[in-house]
Amino acid sequence: MPSPRTIQIVEERDEYLEQGQFEEGEARALFNMQRFEIDAPSFLNGHRYRIRSKGVIGHVPVTESLTIAILPKVPVLRLFGMLEVAYGLKSFAFLEGEAHVATVDDLLDRLAGILAHRVLDRVRRGIYRAYIGRREPIEVVRGRIDVHQSYLRSLRGNVLLECEYEELTADVTENRILLWTLYRVTRLVGRSEVRALVQKAYRALIGEVELTFIHPDQCLGRTYQRLNSDYAPMHGLCRMLLTALGPDIRQGGQSLLPFTLYMPALFEEFVAAWLQQSLDPRWLVKVQHKVRLDSNFQLFHTMDLVVADKSTGRPLIVLDTKYKDVESPAEADINQVIAYAVNTGARRALLVYPTPTTRTFHLRMGRLQIRAMAFDLGKDLAASGKAFLAAIHDELEKCEMDGVT
Repeated sequence: MPSPRTIQIVEERDEYLEQGQFEEGEARALFNMQRFEIDAPSFLNGHRYRIRSKGVIGHVPVTESLTIAILPKVPVLRLFGMLEVAYGLKSFAFLEGEAHVATVDDLLDRLAGILAHRVLDRVRRGIYRAYIGRREPIEVVRGRIDVHQSYLRSLRGNVLLECEYEELTADVTENRILLWTLYRVTRLVGRSEVRALVQKAYRALIGEVELTFIHPDQCLGRTYQRLNSDYAPMHGLCRMLLTALGPDIRQGGQSLLPFTLYMPALFEEFVAAWLQQSLDPRWLVKVQHKVRLDSNFQLFHTMDLVVADKSTGRPLIVLDTKYKDVESPAEADINQVIAYAVNTGARRALLVYPTPTTRTFHLRMGRLQIRAMAFDLGKDLAASGKAFLAAIHDELEKCEMDGVT
């Protein structure tokens, strides 16, 4: 078997590899993942392989002997700030004393360590428990007897009573989310001391909580109250980790686990969360807003973000995030955001990029105005966020002046 090796590339950049550095079977496996653009050697590319990530960063096992490591184009510490906002993790104070975090693998270790510490702290104080309704045949009366089912059971010679009762248990979804996430990250943690910490947290839960598959979406929309309010940021961290881990990749008899962040989705969630947390309460931010098209088919437009008047619910601005560096917006992007605005009745349509466009873009179509603006990830997030928020408020003031609201 060939010795393990890692090919390192940077997101959103073309990497060229000589044919001797890359085998055809590896190229085919990489192409089948649909996470990369890949061109076979030809006279157009100097008879080399061209590789480019499709918005992912992190490390992706391709075969048993090859891993692709994709470096972010923004500093890793900047990623901490984006994750903190996007996943509601401010209570973890990510940015304090994190100068040593230089790679995405360091990031994974830090996140896994934070989760393990929080779980162990909660175990020391007592993990959350809730009453769960159960129905089963038992020997002694517990709760309410189902007389009819118990009678039918007795006719068959079964003396067990069919009972319905509530049981106080730690085996609830809130704890299953934590256990499944710890189980998944154990295989990827690099530093031995962090791995030991994660395993300790896992063992602290496994005795009382069943290990079951958890989808990242199960971390959303949960209800928290006084007894489990501290679970909210832990579940946010779990959702981030489970989303980044993704499904296992199998090569031969070995199961390989990729760890990646999909930057376009992270950028969208980050911008959405920033607006939800910072925009004046008069305005309502709708995320992944869906509008049905006037068609004899079931057709919908799903928009990244819509800012509406909270009192009337009327859409004022549609925003479409585009995680790419451009000189000016592409025609397809412009047409897309125009269609969104037309179908919502909004008067402003904004294309939001992670860096400023080289050329200023502004377009008017009747009473609809389309602009490109940036939430600049190349600068301090607080400063960029303040500038971005000011630009959004400026657009909303213009809507008020136009009498839209």
